[in-house]
Amino acid sequence: MQFADENNFAKEFFERTIYNLNLYNTQNATCNNEFKYEVTQLINSLLGLIVFVKEEGISFDSIQLSDIKSDADMVWNYCHREGGRLEEKNFKNFLRHIRNAIAHKRLSIKSSNTNEISSIVFKDKDQRNHFEVELSVDELKNLVLKLSQCIEQN
Repeated sequence: MQFADENNFAKEFFERTIYNLNLYNTQNATCNNEFKYEVTQLINSLLGLIVFVKEEGISFDSIQLSDIKSDADMVWNYCHREGGRLEEKNFKNFLRHIRNAIAHKRLSIKSSNTNEISSIVFKDKDQRNHFEVELSVDELKNLVLKLSQCIEQN
């Protein structure tokens, strides 16, 4: 596998990640949802998109936090920034907490009574701060979709 231009590594990585996710979704749809590990594919895509997005400084101003999850459905307590002020509850900080949860293995899986994964709980906490959100598989898909759409527009 070769990248056309090292200077465009992140852009090509985004394109390949989105391509792989779309291919997975298309194949899964044509095979009556028989492909396994949908949530694993979503988390892999999400992690790749989040890490490179942060490093590339891509703006997500077009995405509102309410597009992903209701504020009432999140625990976002005592998240302080430098100087002791509370951090703003916005999509940029939400994404940072999701990235931290994945990077530090602070995920827990919830399953339905059929043993299918129904949601994932993302936690980001230290001595002073606590963030926790549970995303259903559909909300996770929506998050990856919103990120990929925003990246494609940049």
